[in-house]
Amino acid sequence: MLSTPEPELTSDSEDEGWTTMTAEQYEKYINSSSGEEESTHEPGPSEQASAGPVPREQPKKPAKKSVTRSLTPLPFPREQENLTESEYLFIANDSLNFQNKRRHFGPDFRKQVQEIFKLTDNLTQTVAIEDPTRSSVLCKANYSSEGHLCANIMKKINDGERISTREAHFLEHNRNWYYSSVGQDLSTLLLMDFKAIRTEEIEANNWVEIQVKRSPQDCIDCLTEHKYRGFDCTKRNLNGPLSCELSLPQIPYSSIMIGVQSYLNMPWVTVNSILNFSLTEASDYDWETTVPWDEELESQSTPLGRAVMKRMNVFKFEHRLPMFIEFCWEKVKTEKPFIVVIFNFLRVVKSLQKLHQPPIIALMSLATPHRKHTANSYLNLKREVIRKSCVARLLGIIMGVPFMELPIQRRPSFTGDMFQWNKSDTWNMEPLFNRNIQFTGEMMQRMGNDLLWITRHLTGVTIPHTLTPYETEEENEPWCE
Repeated sequence: MLSTPEPELTSDSEDEGWTTMTAEQYEKYINSSSGEEESTHEPGPSEQASAGPVPREQPKKPAKKSVTRSLTPLPFPREQENLTESEYLFIANDSLNFQNKRRHFGPDFRKQVQEIFKLTDNLTQTVAIEDPTRSSVLCKANYSSEGHLCANIMKKINDGERISTREAHFLEHNRNWYYSSVGQDLSTLLLMDFKAIRTEEIEANNWVEIQVKRSPQDCIDCLTEHKYRGFDCTKRNLNGPLSCELSLPQIPYSSIMIGVQSYLNMPWVTVNSILNFSLTEASDYDWETTVPWDEELESQSTPLGRAVMKRMNVFKFEHRLPMFIEFCWEKVKTEKPFIVVIFNFLRVVKSLQKLHQPPIIALMSLATPHRKHTANSYLNLKREVIRKSCVARLLGIIMGVPFMELPIQRRPSFTGDMFQWNKSDTWNMEPLFNRNIQFTGEMMQRMGNDLLWITRHLTGVTIPHTLTPYETEEENEPWCE
């Protein structure tokens, strides 16, 4: 019988012997266990003659240094009883492998509030976070890992792969972080085509955004002069607010708008895609609350929450649509500072998202000048709106609430008045406001294009209402109930 080489153990423990086995010993052991045995038979003289001349012996190469390899079993797959408190059971091709199970339900709300209080000096100032550059850096630093994990799970769904019960459970309870990251991606894409344009060129071409004088060529619909004639003005027909108490038209809508000022009336091009459920009662646009700051709100604890829920319940849960809710600082009737008002507003949106499967996006109102405006006052107003948007966007990222603005007005520079940011490749350089400070056809066209673009993208990233995951072998976990 041929002898099988055995690994040499250097101690009494079997595990220690495995860890000190050399690479050569391990290779011999694998070959012997698979049936490939080494022969120790030496050929005789007759066999050597039949085999031909014996080759000369080659000089032996110096032996390689033995390399100690750890043959300890890998840490996965692990048995159920051997898992730690923060360890998921390993499942092949699962997005949650090696993640912290204690974060399955997302970051704690109190920790979110603590981070906001640290950045805003206990909700008393916004100077440190209203600068666009600094705010952008802070937004990237506060991106949630839960949003990236949800994106990986959604990619599997879109690729036709099945997900596990715990992936579906994780996606369900962290969808607000996923939608928050989607909102930031869309905001970045909307600003990609902006280019710097010198103020001298703007003045030389008379590219004003507010028309102050009457012209014989003024459009009868929007009271401003159009660059291109022969087309119907986009303000001739509007998509106005509908009552949620009446029967809706049989139109396959793609999203819902709840506006109060800038989006109270939308362009007609959105009539077959965006359902206008804007608020027409001033009493509905209120979210004063006495709930402590470090506690989450109930969805119907404020007038705004109840008004949105009333519109939300028009559709069955499985037929609900992505929703926009306008934030308009001019419509807020309170003596509290902006940072407190926007914080409570985002708390309301966060509470509503728990009951709504598609995304709910807070949308900043447009910069609308006053009648006694000047060129400088309008520029400063746009800067102020951008600063407020930066503050709201950062708070939304920390709280897991998507916050966006429509960049459809020329954006001023924060470093001087030498240039502005413009989207001249796709915009008609026409006024956005007429002499009565009303939206013109150009403003409506830009608004419609951006809203439809966002709606199309939201349709592709919305979490399906029904998921069919496969069951895992985990026990005593919330997703196994």
